[in-house]
Amino acid sequence: MISQQKMIRVLALLGTLLLLPILSSVPLFSKIYGSVSGQVIGEDTGKGVKGVMVFLYFYYEKSKRFGDYPYAAETDERGRFQIKNLEPGRYCMTVSAPPPYYGDHDYLHEKLLLKGNSEGADCFILRSGERKVIKKVIKVGGSVSGRVLKGDGSPFAGLEVWVGSRRGNEREAITGEDGRFHIGGLKPSDDYLFVLRSFKHNDAVVTGKTIENLIVREKEETKIEDIVVDVNDPTGIEGIVKLSDGTAIEGALVGIIKGRRIVSDCHTDKNGRFKIINVEPGIYTIGAAIVGKDIFKENIYIEKGKTLWVEFVFDSKKSNLKKNLNNSYEICSQNLLTKNTSESSNQTHGKTIEWHDWCIKYYPLAPRIEMEKKVDAVLNTVKKRVNMGGLR
Repeated sequence: MISQQKMIRVLALLGTLLLLPILSSVPLFSKIYGSVSGQVIGEDTGKGVKGVMVFLYFYYEKSKRFGDYPYAAETDERGRFQIKNLEPGRYCMTVSAPPPYYGDHDYLHEKLLLKGNSEGADCFILRSGERKVIKKVIKVGGSVSGRVLKGDGSPFAGLEVWVGSRRGNEREAITGEDGRFHIGGLKPSDDYLFVLRSFKHNDAVVTGKTIENLIVREKEETKIEDIVVDVNDPTGIEGIVKLSDGTAIEGALVGIIKGRRIVSDCHTDKNGRFKIINVEPGIYTIGAAIVGKDIFKENIYIEKGKTLWVEFVFDSKKSNLKKNLNNSYEICSQNLLTKNTSESSNQTHGKTIEWHDWCIKYYPLAPRIEMEKKVDAVLNTVKKRVNMGGLR
């Protein structure tokens, strides 16, 4: 008979042989990945909200920054989500909610990525192998509504409307067949900027409408008076951008500025021509820009019902037109318009652009603007690839 002691030794040996393949494939001090799951609930119904994007930003202790590519998931019909394969460490969570709710992602992702500032975000430590469960409650926001009409009083469909706050909350809409628009899910604030974007019509750019310091309150609708856009209103400017030798400049940026706000802008055609109409009468600064050059004509008076002819002439001996930087100018001007910042300047690669210069002078794009483009690209990629299992 086999003694009890020998039996124990045999069993121990068999157990070791069975464990060897498993132990050999796992490093001694390997990380055990965890997960985060939970539910996003609407405060008004107490039920889960479908279609909420949940983002998790991982904090790298060595470099003292948050990762550029967040983990992400979208809530299902019951408002539930799950993100797997998360390494241990510190995370901050943001959410982007569909109307009528608003989340905190719009104004927090820039703080996290650009400044490393996690104030206001839901942050936590995920331990090795932990399965963390989170419940997030989102609030009902305010809304902005109105109607856009043509010069003859009929509805104007298909126009783009944008509403944004300095605090980062922004949404867009398109006017319907009845000319109406409704934008919900706005975080309450008293500094919203409303923009009916300019658009191309025939050979001219038709100026839209801008309303500053719009107040939006929680669960309330802010109504805007009817906006009339007359594509036949000639009030504005028309002209040409050219070199001193007579060569027309295609793609030059021409704009109308009032204070620190861009009223309307466009690019010249192949003949160097431009035209901007439907501008409210008044005194404006108008400018044109090509690479490395800028010309301003201040205190231009635009009279009702008249189109002012303007020529911008650049020195052909000093101009450098080899680089195409129109996209840079577009981004810069759009950033000024949508942010509507009260700051006096913006730092760009060691040089300063005063806001009243409207970014017309050419400099490489500001690091902040480059990062905004990067963030937008990342988020678009995440939304396309998102799945309930999470991604990195």
